[in-house]
Amino acid sequence: MNHSMYFDEPVRRGEADASAEGLRRGQFTFYASFFEAVDRLPRSRQLETYRAIIDYALNGVLPTLTGGPLVVFTAVQPVLDSARGKAAARLSSTRRSQVGSEEGLGFV
Repeated sequence: MNHSMYFDEPVRRGEADASAEGLRRGQFTFYASFFEAVDRLPRSRQLETYRAIIDYALNGVLPTLTGGPLVVFTAVQPVLDSARGKAAARLSSTRRSQVGSEEGLGFV
């Protein structure tokens, strides 16, 4: 069965994702499953897929992809979104505890 007809249209916009909440990250976890999925693509499409994953993970930029790279990115995106949400929660928690510590020491 040929499923490529479902992935011919680009569905991404190349803009920052609203759910990224302005959180620019300095690092992210790149899982072996990401590599295995990208490795199954033709070599000519792998670089654009890696760049799309990395740009989304670090900067929240939704790529414009079609075909196999779109399929891979669609599978990887929820993992990256979850990690971004966890990082934002940790940052928020850290900031709250720092403010609480400063208030306890008489700082504003």
